[in-house]
Amino acid sequence: MEAGRYGYRALRALPLVVLALVVVSCATMGSPGGGPKDETPPVVVRTNPPQGTLNFSGKKVTLTMNKNVELDQAFSKVIISPAQKESPTIRSNARTVTVELNDTLLPNTTYTIDFADAIKDLNEGNILDGFATDFSTGDFIDSLRISGMVLEARTLEPAVGFLVGAYTNMADSAIETLPFERITKTNAKGQFTLRNLKAVPYRIFAVNDVNNDKHWDRSEDIAFYDVPVTPTVEHIEYTDTVRYTRGDSVVMRRILRYLPDDLLLSWFNENYSAQYIKDYQRPERHRITFILGAPTDSVPRILALTDSAAVDLVAASVVNSSVANDTIELWMRDSTLILTDSLRVRFDVYQPDSTDVMYWKTDTLMLNFKEPKKTKKQIKEEEELAKAIEKKRIEDSIAGIVDTVPKVEEPEKFVTFDLINNSTQDIDRPLLFKSSEPLDTLMTSGIRMEVKKDTLWVPAAAPVLRLVSANRPMEYIADYDWQPATSYRLTVDSAAVVGLYGFHNRPVSKELTTRALSDYGSIFFTVTGADTIPVVVELLDGSDKVVRTAPVEQGRAVFKFLQPGTYYARLYLDKSGTGTYGNGSAYRGQFRQPDEVYYFPKRINLKKNWDIEQPWDINSLPVDMQKPVDIRKVKPKDGDMPPQNDDEEEENKLPPGL
Repeated sequence: MEAGRYGYRALRALPLVVLALVVVSCATMGSPGGGPKDETPPVVVRTNPPQGTLNFSGKKVTLTMNKNVELDQAFSKVIISPAQKESPTIRSNARTVTVELNDTLLPNTTYTIDFADAIKDLNEGNILDGFATDFSTGDFIDSLRISGMVLEARTLEPAVGFLVGAYTNMADSAIETLPFERITKTNAKGQFTLRNLKAVPYRIFAVNDVNNDKHWDRSEDIAFYDVPVTPTVEHIEYTDTVRYTRGDSVVMRRILRYLPDDLLLSWFNENYSAQYIKDYQRPERHRITFILGAPTDSVPRILALTDSAAVDLVAASVVNSSVANDTIELWMRDSTLILTDSLRVRFDVYQPDSTDVMYWKTDTLMLNFKEPKKTKKQIKEEEELAKAIEKKRIEDSIAGIVDTVPKVEEPEKFVTFDLINNSTQDIDRPLLFKSSEPLDTLMTSGIRMEVKKDTLWVPAAAPVLRLVSANRPMEYIADYDWQPATSYRLTVDSAAVVGLYGFHNRPVSKELTTRALSDYGSIFFTVTGADTIPVVVELLDGSDKVVRTAPVEQGRAVFKFLQPGTYYARLYLDKSGTGTYGNGSAYRGQFRQPDEVYYFPKRINLKKNWDIEQPWDINSLPVDMQKPVDIRKVKPKDGDMPPQNDDEEEENKLPPGL
């Protein structure tokens, strides 16, 4: 359990608007007679039944507003808790909002109608955010609350419109089998408040609830709090300003603060989907492709069913597959199978059933190959060539000339073996090669490197190629000891490469020029606040995409040979110690939080030939305020974020060597 972690990794205190909901305002609004634009949200003047009504047995709830209003996406935004099987009818008319309850109300139950941000004034569109009303069908009304925020675990983006729910049922299976007992939705900032709770322990979850069944299905996004939470309330003194015509006056009000009010839920997705064959093709005689609906631990069992035997296609082919084995390409080596126009294939995947028992799921497929149709242009060219040959034959026959008609030969085929590096080479990057088919032979003696000295090309150390990975047989990599500001020439001789089907390569020659050391900058992070947990820092671009990664070693993460530009950074606490981000899980009670993520709260402007020494206390700001505004997908409104010094200070920038 990680109770301390989520209580400690705190949010900022939620705005006092949450507290102010318990303070009744006696002010009335007059009608403006011109002047500035009206930016005030509508106000609820009266509810029927009144808030907190006991022994309610009606079917209708109405709100009377101080101005004309309209509803925005009421069906999805307005939440009734406990959830109803029959959806309510919600409509607005002038200054009235009406909710008709179409389901039977439970006895001795407190109900909440949460309007979120669905109500706005008709003229200016000012939103009444966070209003809720309540009533009870018994003689007591539950009144406690739990508040917090839901963020995406990987990016700290607020979860908008997520369903947040609570259970008094402590069973691990409740989230997968039972509807939530109390529900609400997150607002545009990812904030939520579960209202009208009892003083009992609750388990708190958040889901995106795609199918609207009020619990979690494994393909949906989910967040959970590690331990049960019991809501409480305390009295606090609140400073308020009362405005009079003769001036303002500051008064102290005694209000209620509902706790906890700072829960952080980090959502993730298990990336689960049922296994199936999404697509399969035979684009060439010798090549078959399969695209699966979900990852697999290993390449599936694939058999070619011939008249005499079942042939293991995986063993009889070179396999090119994705890391997750959800895209599989077979380059067949068996000439008999290659020449067979129609292949019947059995495809077996080892996967769990609905009770997690592993079994072989089998599909039988027909893989047919048809020679591609010739284009009109090809047909016309062939006809013209045939006419020319026939004309030449007739002319030669008349002249008594024999065997002068040219023979038509098939064009020679080659395997491609290309260097995919750009002509400008970074000195910390390897050479990358890609072939058009798996290779049978790679003669290292036919791959040469030269370096330019003055105007002459001088032999240099030849690169040593290796496969990028065993499951990527057409991708090669070669580390190289580059010298800065230097010109190189790589040559691959003709026939240095022979493909799986006997075709060799054309000669390849490419010139590369490495950057000068002065073209680069460096960033050194000194990280504090992560205790003894392994940490990985990710350097980001302006689209929140990872540019580089580096482990924190002895409190420092080092990024060298960076091109000048604007960078951002985040880190995660690598609980597994694998050096890769750890996703969460929740299936079948196997609850595991995703790795914690923290953002460096400023952008970093890196110049040529500069080093930046950057201290980073990961707890200097609350988690929900760390991500720089520039790279947020959900932009905060003015006033939602404190002033930020977005750029790194010049005193943290040092010339190299200082």
